[in-house]
Amino acid sequence: MKKFTLFCSTLATLALSTAVQAAPITIHSISADWLPTVLINGASATYFDTDGIAGNEEIRWGTAAGGAGISGYRFDSNATPLSAEIDENFSLGTFTHNNFPVLPPSLDYAHLNIGMNFTLGDGTNLSKTFSFLFDHNETDNSGGNCCNDLVSIGDLVTTDVFTIGGTTYTLSLKGFLQNGSIVDTFSTVENMANEASLYGVFTEYRKEVPEPTPMLLLGIGLLGLAGARKLKSKA
Repeated sequence: MKKFTLFCSTLATLALSTAVQAAPITIHSISADWLPTVLINGASATYFDTDGIAGNEEIRWGTAAGGAGISGYRFDSNATPLSAEIDENFSLGTFTHNNFPVLPPSLDYAHLNIGMNFTLGDGTNLSKTFSFLFDHNETDNSGGNCCNDLVSIGDLVTTDVFTIGGTTYTLSLKGFLQNGSIVDTFSTVENMANEASLYGVFTEYRKEVPEPTPMLLLGIGLLGLAGARKLKSKA
C-alpha cells in the first residue's frame, strides 16, 4: 500500500511539473540597451535615447558621406503583455539598420542587452537581462562586394537563466525575419532604413563544455599507454 501511495505521489508531482512547464510565460515588459559598442578604431558608437521610452534605444556611428544621414542600429520592442511558450519562436520587436554611406570609423560590433520582466506559469515573477553579440560588416559601396551591409547575431555573450520544474531555461535569439524566413544574418540595402522582426525563444540552457586541448588528449593517451604496459608486465 505504501509503495502504491508513493507511486501515485510521484505521478502527481510529475504531472504538476509538466503542467507548470507547459503553461505559457507572460511577458510584461521588454527593454533594450546597445552597450558596449566598438567601432573599427576601438572607439564607441554614439548612444541615443530617442524618445525616453525604454526599449527604443539607438546607436549611430561614422560621418555622413552624402545621402539621408549616418548609419545606426535601433530596436523597438513589441507591445506587452504577450505570451510565449517554451521552445516556440516569438517576436521581441523590430530591429532597424539605418544603412547610409558613412566615412570611417564604422561599427565593428555591439551588444544588445534585452531586459525582460515576465511571469512563469506557477506565478513566479522574474526580471532578467539577456545579452547578445551583433557583428557588423560595413561593405564597400563599389567593386565586386557591393553594396549590402551584413548584420549577424553572434554567440550568447552573457545570459541569465531561470528554472521551471527542475529544468534551467534561458532566452536565445533565433534571428531576423527576412523574406519570410528567420535568418541569423540580415542583409541590408544601402541608402535606406532596413527593418526586420527580431525573433527569440525560451529554450533549455545547456552550458557549453570546452573541447579538450591537444596537450590534454596527449596526456590522457600517455596515461593509457603507461597503464597498458603495467598490465602487460604483471602478466
